[in-house]
Amino acid sequence: MNVLSISMDTDAAKWKAAIKKDEMDWLQGSDLLGQVQGVGLKYQIEAIPQYFLVAPDGTIVFNSNRGNFELVETKLEDIF
Repeated sequence: MNVLSISMDTDAAKWKAAIKKDEMDWLQGSDLLGQVQGVGLKYQIEAIPQYFLVAPDGTIVFNSNRGNFELVETKLEDIF
């Protein structure tokens, strides 16, 4: 399993500082376009954090737009 965080930041320095401060040692990405453009717009980011489960074929199998990780855990239990 892989974890990827996509930031909705628009300031690269603040984004990189947060990664270091929060010790997020997994894959990170950002288009630095914020929540209402780019990736944020494409995936209709409504809350931060927002969680997606993506199948190996790239299909989004779950989207928690409530920022509730317990919903992700429940979905993973259903899948496995």
